[in-house]
Order: sequence, then C-alpha cells, then structure tokens
Amino acid sequence: MKIFSVFFLLFLMCLSTQMQAQYNQYGRRSQRGERGYVPPPKPVAVKEVTKPEIDEYTDERATLYTDKFGFDAFQKEVLKKFLKNYYIQKHEIEFNPALKFEDKLTLINDQQIAFQKELETFLTPEQVSNIMAEEQYGEKSKKSKKDKKKKKKGKKSQ
Repeated sequence: MKIFSVFFLLFLMCLSTQMQAQYNQYGRRSQRGERGYVPPPKPVAVKEVTKPEIDEYTDERATLYTDKFGFDAFQKEVLKKFLKNYYIQKHEIEFNPALKFEDKLTLINDQQIAFQKELETFLTPEQVSNIMAEEQYGEKSKKSKKDKKKKKKGKKSQ
C-alpha cells in the first residue's frame, strides 16, 4: 500500500507539472512576438507633394515688401514681376524629380544670384540685402548669439 501511495503521489506531481507547462504555453495571454504569427505592417500611404500657388504667394510677398520699404505702385508691380519669375523658376527646380539634391542646390543658388542682380537694377543695396535675407531665411538675418547673451545680461543686471 505504501508503494501504491508513493507512486500515486509521484503521478500527481508529474501530472501537475505537465498541466502547469501546458497552461503557461496556451492558457495565459502571450505577447505579440511569442505567438508565432506576426501580421505584416500596415502599408504607408504615399503623400503627394502639392505645389504652392505662385500667384498668391507672389502677391503676399510683394505686399509685405511694399509695406516694409514703402514702395509705390510702379515699384510694387516691377517687384511682383521679378518675384513671380523667381518663384516659377525656383519651383521648377525644386519639383524636378530628375535632378539630384546637389544639382538643385547649385541651380537654386544661381537663380538667387540672378534674382539679386535683377533687384539691384531698381532698389538700393540695403533693400536688396534685406529682401534676399528674407527670401533665404524667411526673415531678416538674426543677431548673433553673443549679442543676444549681452542683451540678456544687460536686462538681468538692471
């Protein structure tokens, strides 16, 4: 009888360990990578690059420069013509898929130089430099970091 009870206890222990192993494999919620099946990633939608409206942008920029420098109607129209030609050529270069990045940079730089020469025909050098800085950086060139730090230190000490 003792032998039978020892075998029976041994059998129950083996059975319980087997059940624990089965439960751990299938009974619990497994993580994504442990299931064996990983669904493919969702496809990424390709976005189309839209070209900005050149006429609207030209009008905005010409109005901005007219307000900033006080141009008359004739100067505004001449500036608008130069800006429109500049933006058309710039966008043709930027949205040309056949050109490499380095080629685009050189062509845009050449275009900026030509635009600057056109502006110099009827504007002062200061106005041309301000317009070119705003076209290149989006606003007038910023002060250096040292000047900003000096200005902050001056405000703190007062």
